[in-house]
Amino acid sequence: MLKMRLVDLTGKIIEDVVKIYDKTVGGHGVHYLRSIDIEELSKTLRSGQPIEWRFGSKVTGHSKLWIHPERSRIDDRWLIYFRFGANIDPGAGENEKLAETLAINFQKEINKYLEQNNLAIITQP
Repeated sequence: MLKMRLVDLTGKIIEDVVKIYDKTVGGHGVHYLRSIDIEELSKTLRSGQPIEWRFGSKVTGHSKLWIHPERSRIDDRWLIYFRFGANIDPGAGENEKLAETLAINFQKEINKYLEQNNLAIITQP
């Protein structure tokens, strides 16, 4: 999973990530996302709190787009990563398999986007 520096986060990047979310998991984020206060969002992430938006997916209307903050172990800067959360009950059978596929597809597209826009930071687990 690739990450990016929090200081590089912009409203355009959020909009692009939401479009990727909608395209890959079947969500409706573009319809619900309003103007983005990037300063407020960054402040929340710098406090160590993740951001979550319930945009739905092909699996359930309760699926979420997550932005997780993480402190770099190397130079103490804030990094963030994006994640799809299906928000389904364990043992959901076919939905569980679909959710896993959607999560993989979302992550591939996010990684590609970060790389193409020179935003990608590779960290060790």
